[in-house]
Amino acid sequence: MKDVFLRMLYVGVGGFLGANARYFLGVWIQQHVNGFPAGTLVINITGSFVLGFMVTLGQLLVWDRRWTLLIPIGFIGAYTTFSTFENDSLGLVSDGEWLRLGGYVVGSVLGGFLAVYLGRVCALLLLGRTV
Repeated sequence: MKDVFLRMLYVGVGGFLGANARYFLGVWIQQHVNGFPAGTLVINITGSFVLGFMVTLGQLLVWDRRWTLLIPIGFIGAYTTFSTFENDSLGLVSDGEWLRLGGYVVGSVLGGFLAVYLGRVCALLLLGRTV
């Protein structure tokens, strides 16, 4: 039972930090960008990078599982969100912003894929492994 509680604690702490980072960074970005969900886009791309980096490190290093619970599952799980992406997309559709919708969807999917790949590459390079 103690082990389950500790795992929940690591995920919960990571989630708390990730959710707050997402909120404050998203608000700050949206104060500087109007009419485009840039906050969600930036958060999802940076989260994809960190996820790719941390998962690769976790696969290649023997490290305590608590790091996986804290960062990829807790922090990144709360930091990024697909539901907000979908809600932002619906808002652009409702406003008739088809060009912005296209840019947002393509930018999110391709940018997120590129970011998770670059995170993996950076982790491999950090460990002196071949890409």
